[in-house]
Amino acid sequence: MHDLLQEMGWEIVREQSPDEPGKRSRLWSHDDINNVLKKNDGTDSIQGMVMELTKLQVAHWKPEAFSNLSQLGLLHIRNVDLPKGLTCLSNSLRLLKWTGYPLRSLPKLFEADKLIELNLCHSNVKQLWKGTKNFDKLKFIKLCHSQKIVETPDLTGVQNLETLDLEGCFHLVRIHQSLGFLKKLIVLNLKDCKSLKSLPSRIEMESLETLILSNCSKVKKIPEFVGNMERLLVLCLDETAIEELPVSIERLTGLVTLNLSNCRNLVCLPRTINKLKSVENLNLSGCLKLGKLLVSVCVCVWGGGGGGLF
Repeated sequence: MHDLLQEMGWEIVREQSPDEPGKRSRLWSHDDINNVLKKNDGTDSIQGMVMELTKLQVAHWKPEAFSNLSQLGLLHIRNVDLPKGLTCLSNSLRLLKWTGYPLRSLPKLFEADKLIELNLCHSNVKQLWKGTKNFDKLKFIKLCHSQKIVETPDLTGVQNLETLDLEGCFHLVRIHQSLGFLKKLIVLNLKDCKSLKSLPSRIEMESLETLILSNCSKVKKIPEFVGNMERLLVLCLDETAIEELPVSIERLTGLVTLNLSNCRNLVCLPRTINKLKSVENLNLSGCLKLGKLLVSVCVCVWGGGGGGLF
């Protein structure tokens, strides 16, 4: 039934302009999209495009191929290479999902103040943008496994961001200080960012619930926690190079999971850690420099109740 309804919907859209796909409201045929963009035949009728390819395909689109698509709100592309580059995208975009995005940055003239989700996983992006961009509605940035990105952009103008996913960005070296003051950020995932050495000196994120730094093997110091951060539930610092935790960890009063496994340089825990009464899951396995007595104390403090040392 679902397939039948989908086919009926497609047919209705085709009938909008049988011979001129550039005048339809939505395009999902790979051939139609390729022809429209190659000839620059797009119009402001197009509101959505979906082109998911199983194998990489070289597209000989003109750099200004999207210039006429002023009402394009959804763009979902996968495995498309653009040897001629790209000079513009629609500023009406609300969802931009381009898996394997082939370029080093977003177009300079891209001012998408309606953009809600930016998903460029497995991309060639080196730097998203330069300077400050005012993306007031942007809530999700996903760049996981983008191997060429070396730094995060200035996020001062992205104050409504809720998720930043940079997992597996092996060559990420720098995090812009503005990241530490995103009041609405809920999830920050930096897992497997193996070249990352430092983080903002302090973070003040009152909405943050999940902070993942797993296997950031060059990170020696984590930020000071400032202000109200009682919503943080999960803190994963496993396989980092940290030597100690900040005294300000006491602010994480809602913390449930604290993973410090295989932190081989960790030599001590601050006294203030005993204020974390909500911890149910504490992992200290592989922390070779922590004394056995200290581990025993941790088991006594958190080992009872519903949680424990794992």
